[in-house]
Amino acid sequence: MSRLKSDVLIRILPQTDFGRSVGSFLVDRQARGPSSHTVGFFASQLCSLQAYLEKRGIPSVQDTSADLLRRYLLDLGQHRKAGGVQAEYRAMRAFFKWYQVEYDLDNWSKPIV
Repeated sequence: MSRLKSDVLIRILPQTDFGRSVGSFLVDRQARGPSSHTVGFFASQLCSLQAYLEKRGIPSVQDTSADLLRRYLLDLGQHRKAGGVQAEYRAMRAFFKWYQVEYDLDNWSKPIV
């Protein structure tokens, strides 16, 4: 594993349920063999989301709501360009889709489409 990929995993693996899920998602992405830039992109975007959710007392992926994610994207729009907000959306969409498939949650409605 390259140094960048190892650093990404070390930086993102926290103690919360959400953080562990993000860490598992990053391992899955790394196993698919993308560039270290791609994995770093996901890590960066999801680390920001994780910090936002934890500040609001949301420790679990399944506790995340569509309304909360919309508010997060609106907050991002205050200091990032539209392309940056769209990049965050793409990372969130990939993560929540992966989470639903990974844990076979047919009855769970992911908070982002």
